[in-house]
Amino acid sequence: MRGYLLSIGELLSELEGSPEGKRLSERDAASGEEMNRAAGNPPGEHSGEGTALERGPAQGVGGRLFQRAFARVDGHRQEKAAAMRPGRGQAASLGAGLLLQLAVAEAIGIAERISAGETGKECWQRYGVSGLLAHLEPMPSILIRYAYGDKGKPYLREYPFFFSISHSGDYVLCVLSRQEIGADIQQHRRCDIGRLAGRFFSEREKAALERLSLKGEAQEAFFRLWARKEAYGKLTGGGIGDGVGVNLLPGEEELPEGRRLIWEQVPAVEGYSIAACRYGNYVR
Repeated sequence: MRGYLLSIGELLSELEGSPEGKRLSERDAASGEEMNRAAGNPPGEHSGEGTALERGPAQGVGGRLFQRAFARVDGHRQEKAAAMRPGRGQAASLGAGLLLQLAVAEAIGIAERISAGETGKECWQRYGVSGLLAHLEPMPSILIRYAYGDKGKPYLREYPFFFSISHSGDYVLCVLSRQEIGADIQQHRRCDIGRLAGRFFSEREKAALERLSLKGEAQEAFFRLWARKEAYGKLTGGGIGDGVGVNLLPGEEELPEGRRLIWEQVPAVEGYSIAACRYGNYVR
């Protein structure tokens, strides 16, 4: 397994400098897209009018960093980014495409892993957008095309690797593995954790959260568990719905069909929770 973290702050600042980006930035910064979607609220990404070919990559955006990033990602990511208004969702989509370019290039031996920017975990690397582009641009772009499973989970059509992508706040996460993998990053922010836990958590998870609330540790514990549920949903391909009522407390997992999970070691990022998991052997 290889994991990559990208800070999209540079790109986001450039996008927010556009007139439309300034109007959207305050709202987008406060939105938790994945959690809003799970809770039934409007998502943080907004589609624009017209196709990518009609709008082009530069409509409303004149920044050089955006143009460089757009040129390096695969066609699917270009379509997706061009259909968005300037803002956090657009920056995250391009960032995910950049990380996937690097991950596949390293996995097939086109690019060598570099030590600069490593998080301290052996299989994790951290980048900023400028640094990542400087690393990618001397290399040829990787042709990436996607296939989709029964639940809509994306796969790499040409390469024998599995991947999982997530974004929250100012970070994009990408994990690449030779086994099915699910990964998620969650920024710690103010939200109604009681309502969300009541809707999505198992009885044992809710009880654990209530005990921790007495120590003032409920919010951080909530996001640790939420990241685990999102990672599990990305592993199965069914999203957060597959984690509803499933107990994913560390060391106490109770999965359907007797499966078990292996949780990968992930780096610590202040103000965020990160989780990555894959299937272990079946247990009785």
